[in-house]
Amino acid sequence: MQRRRFSLFLALTCGSSVVAIVAACSAPEPQNKNPIEYRDDETGKKDAGTTKRDAAPKPEEDPPLPDGGKPPGRVYAHTAKTLYLFEPLGQTLTKIGPFACLNPSDRMLDLALDRDGVMYGTSDDGFLKIDPVDASCSYVKEDRAAQYPNSLAFVPIGTVDNTKEVLVGYRYDPNATNQATVYAKIELDGTMVNIGTLNDPAAPIKYRSSGDIMSMIRNGNKAYLTVKPIATDAGTGNDLLAEVDPKTGRIIKIVGDVSHKNLYGLAQWAGTAYGFDESGNIIEINMQTGVGTTLTTLTEEGTPVAWYGAGVTTDAPTKP
Repeated sequence: MQRRRFSLFLALTCGSSVVAIVAACSAPEPQNKNPIEYRDDETGKKDAGTTKRDAAPKPEEDPPLPDGGKPPGRVYAHTAKTLYLFEPLGQTLTKIGPFACLNPSDRMLDLALDRDGVMYGTSDDGFLKIDPVDASCSYVKEDRAAQYPNSLAFVPIGTVDNTKEVLVGYRYDPNATNQATVYAKIELDGTMVNIGTLNDPAAPIKYRSSGDIMSMIRNGNKAYLTVKPIATDAGTGNDLLAEVDPKTGRIIKIVGDVSHKNLYGLAQWAGTAYGFDESGNIIEINMQTGVGTTLTTLTEEGTPVAWYGAGVTTDAPTKP
């Protein structure tokens, strides 16, 4: 994840576009194994509402629609400037629109949604609230020096706080160059407090956050993070899927090698994880083994476009 903050920032300050960055730094997967239908939908977005859900216990699965079919899945992903909606069941990708509030030199680093679908994001310049219906947004706090996390998620009630969901992320360790290992909570006014670290001091292998974190209510509040080993990572190794403790941020176990690198977005729907990488790929990830399979690649005029982050409600179904 650190390479995104530094290498892409340098490219942007030289006047390059996101498209040019991706073309220079990485190549697309050679073939889409399961092409996805693309739609650019600037008007029909009313179904992305944020209606409050009642607090009654729910089954793992979403109830079927009247015709017996599954309700659509909702995984949000974004590039530096634009929000998308990925529907994993029908495998469609809809462009919602640009983040209109961003400062000209700013870019969205990651986003997260709570149980009710309320969306927040972090950027180089600050902390933002975002409307998932049309990607309109506003800065809650502008503070470039804060260096907000670029791995971001809400964790369920009963983890960090017994009374509410909490927004968390992995910050850079001020005592270790470019290593995102400090687990922090972000209050909704934009203030941050460190609450843990990714690595056990006695662990034989130390890891860093390499992309994104996710946590879901319906799987027992488990949380997952993409990581890389610090000692052996020269910037070219694959990302690993890890289970982490949402209370402390501490790594619990390595699930497996995703077989892809630079996954900057991570979300799940119905028991399957989805990664969004620097090369524009959407990757289906087996949550039992960590193995990833490319579904498709986001391109503009044939050039891959880098994904920057992804998010999903903490109440997303975790079983098919």
